[in-house]
Amino acid sequence: MAINRKVIDAKNARRLKIQQKKKKNANKPAAAVASTEDASDEPDKNSPFLQHQEWVKFQQSITVEGFQTGQTTTATALKKSRGGKQARRKREKELARLGAFSESDENISAVAQKFPAIRYSPEETAELLKQAYATLPERTGKRGTRNLKRQAERWRRVRKIRSDYKAHILQAHHRRMEARNYKRERTKDMKEDAKGLREKDLDYQGAVLKRWMENLEESGIATTTTSAK
Repeated sequence: MAINRKVIDAKNARRLKIQQKKKKNANKPAAAVASTEDASDEPDKNSPFLQHQEWVKFQQSITVEGFQTGQTTTATALKKSRGGKQARRKREKELARLGAFSESDENISAVAQKFPAIRYSPEETAELLKQAYATLPERTGKRGTRNLKRQAERWRRVRKIRSDYKAHILQAHHRRMEARNYKRERTKDMKEDAKGLREKDLDYQGAVLKRWMENLEESGIATTTTSAK
């Protein structure tokens, strides 16, 4: 809100200055006003561009007393810029437009005289285009050699990529088959060794069962002897 207040105060101050200036011009005689207007119409190095002057005049023509709409009613002078590509191009275009509207070169500034606007008639433009096209070399030799070379290189790369892909697929297949063969060989070896393992397991189970029976018989005999006594 403080920033907006400052902007409003600046606009009000500008509007008061414009009103005071109008009052001064109204109090002056007509000859003095005409002389000041003629002096203001004269071109100056620090005067604004013609387009800006026309815009200011239009804004002044539609102003309404008692209302502040933020219109630009004063023509600001040109400021010296430090350069820059965009600023330079804009300045050259504006100076070229001023040079086109002016009747003589006396009213053009020093910058416009240094960089005059080049304008060619249709006949001169056609002649320049004719000269430019005449300097182009004629097309000679066979056509499409570079295209054929590009296509040959392209398909060579395509074949190389496809062959590499096929080699990778084969390598993956061989790795998969090696893993499968390893499992198969391990299974075969286990089956061959399973016969001896089964016989050992049966012998061990029989020995355990026999020992258990013997222990059972001995314990049964002992119980019968004790009961008889």
